[in-house]
Amino acid sequence: MEIRKTITAVIGILGILFGLAGLFVYLIWGRPVWLYTTLEILAVLHLGVFLITHFEMLKDFSTRRSTKFGTNSALMVVLFIAILTIINFIFARHEVRFDLSDMGVFSLSPQTESILKNLDKEVKITAFFAEQSKAKDRANDLFDNYRKQTNKVKIVLIDPDKKPAIAKQYGITDYDTVVLESGDQSATARAITEEALTSALIRVSRGSQKNIYFVEGHGENSIDDTERNGYAFLKDTLEKQGFGVKKLHLLSEKKVPEDADVVILAGPQRPLAEEEKTALDDYLKKMGRLFIMVDPMVQADLGPFLSKWGVILEEDIILDATSGLGGA
Repeated sequence: MEIRKTITAVIGILGILFGLAGLFVYLIWGRPVWLYTTLEILAVLHLGVFLITHFEMLKDFSTRRSTKFGTNSALMVVLFIAILTIINFIFARHEVRFDLSDMGVFSLSPQTESILKNLDKEVKITAFFAEQSKAKDRANDLFDNYRKQTNKVKIVLIDPDKKPAIAKQYGITDYDTVVLESGDQSATARAITEEALTSALIRVSRGSQKNIYFVEGHGENSIDDTERNGYAFLKDTLEKQGFGVKKLHLLSEKKVPEDADVVILAGPQRPLAEEEKTALDDYLKKMGRLFIMVDPMVQADLGPFLSKWGVILEEDIILDATSGLGGA
């Protein structure tokens, strides 16, 4: 019996020491998180074992009518409160959320999580909301999810009515507007959605914007065309990913712009003029990137141009037997 008391006493003392050590690490350094969390968990386990082995004392105290109680009973109550305090401390610094919605609307997409975890520089998010804004709560939920993925995101909430000078400095004219800044890059999101915020985050986290030029003037589908075969949807998607999307008329420009990272020739219906091919040749000689899409049965006369770069354009057609097109 004496051995058992000695062992439980040692366990209790260790629990107290682990708890104090975890508190010391948290107050002095604040990190690493895993260290003080581990120490506090060990404290809970040791104190829990000690409390369970002395449960009868606590039970005796709880059923006693007298207001007088012994030192042991008081110790049990203190330990019980200490365990609850430590557990609360752990959960307060390791918030766990479960998204039980059908579409996961309260969770970040894998793409957003990847972008946040790979941030290599700090991003400041300044959000402008009126005091009673309904969008503020939705934005705060998003911001909390962002902060859980990285410590490089800093959030500042501004009421433009109370601090008009700051709102003027950022050029804010509407409520519920968010400005993201990183280095000398900045972007504005006017919709409080993950898609809008992440798109802005991509733009500011990149060192410089990548520009994609779409060649036009030969019957290609336009990046302004919103119809079924138009590329407006593609332009919108690329811009949300932080790319600059522009038109390129080679006959008038005479050359590919210096800031072009990629040039796309998307399904020309007519042949290119010789000076246009020369402009693309010069661009490729400077290690440029050219992406060409050719429609079947269209005489775009790109064979000779491509062959100079080691690409043979055949007249083959691939049929998809499972598509059901063509009446199959």
